[in-house]
Amino acid sequence: VELESVTDNFIGGICLFNILNDTDFEPVYFNAGFLRMLGYERSEAEGLIHNFRYSIIPEDIQILRQGFEDILKDDGSVDIEFRTVTKTGGLRWLHVTGNLYNRHDKVNTAVCIVIDCTERKAIEAENASEYERLNIITESDNAFVTDYNAKTDVIMIRPNGGSKFRKNIFIKDYIGSSINRIIHENDRENVVNIYKDAMKSPHKDILEFRSDFINPGEYRWYKESITSVMGQEGYVTRIIGRLNDIDSEKCKQQELELRADIDSLTQVFNKGAAVTLIKNSYKSISEDQYFCALLMMDVDNFKNVNDTLGHAKGDEVLAFIGMQLFNIFKGKDIVGRFGGDEFIIIIQDLRSKSDSENMTENIMNA
Repeated sequence: VELESVTDNFIGGICLFNILNDTDFEPVYFNAGFLRMLGYERSEAEGLIHNFRYSIIPEDIQILRQGFEDILKDDGSVDIEFRTVTKTGGLRWLHVTGNLYNRHDKVNTAVCIVIDCTERKAIEAENASEYERLNIITESDNAFVTDYNAKTDVIMIRPNGGSKFRKNIFIKDYIGSSINRIIHENDRENVVNIYKDAMKSPHKDILEFRSDFINPGEYRWYKESITSVMGQEGYVTRIIGRLNDIDSEKCKQQELELRADIDSLTQVFNKGAAVTLIKNSYKSISEDQYFCALLMMDVDNFKNVNDTLGHAKGDEVLAFIGMQLFNIFKGKDIVGRFGGDEFIIIIQDLRSKSDSENMTENIMNA
């Protein structure tokens, strides 16, 4: 009872497992956070404990056994991920961090912290699919060949195979000042450093950058695989590369990464992403800019909704509020869910302080 009173206030999952000598396992305790992950009530805990093995995807049972075997080595915390089935038949990926808690005769006890990583695994699967597609594309003939002459600091960019662009491009002073003309300012330093490293000794490298070498002012993402070549003089004289246009794939990848920063219920930024964006926005604010305002808001009496109508209806309310906020704030404004029914908002480019009051009125009216 004392253990329940402490751990049930923990948002994530906490579990205790007995580990037998053959690395088989049996659960002995689940906190409320873990039960919620799988859709169970506290009153159903005992039944889940007795039948927990049957909620694990059969192919992943061995993952747990190996994890518990590693925990028995007592070399520090062990991390594993496996799939389970919820009460309603849904699939959940669980990330478990376990430590040896107690040794006693033939039975050892491990304490585990559990988090739901289902959404992250889905994003990773989509990213893996996109990267596989990207690799196929980069092996196609629709590419450019780059040839950098270290003696003259000149790079030649020549279209290869099926590329629609047919003109050879020669850029003098490439690692010097000319790089400022064709490489996006945020990528220049990285490109220069990689090329300089490649000139120190023969080796291969891969870099990604934005460039407008085809249409000035129209930046696209490119991926370049380079190999530096030793000359007869005893030092690197050339860097040969294969340059592929990955702009569409990069944009899709960035969309997938952005989705990992979105709160799935309200469709606004999650807490971590919102805080990062807000910190970055402060760095770009100067005294001669317009005002900006930081708002913290929560939903009055929201607990009553959950208590009287249930959490599913509470989720509907939060989703509706997220939609309203999404419609009110646009452009450089940042809206994030800070937790529960709390939201954080930064409004940028306000012309006067009274504008922020008008925006709060808009929120309350919506």
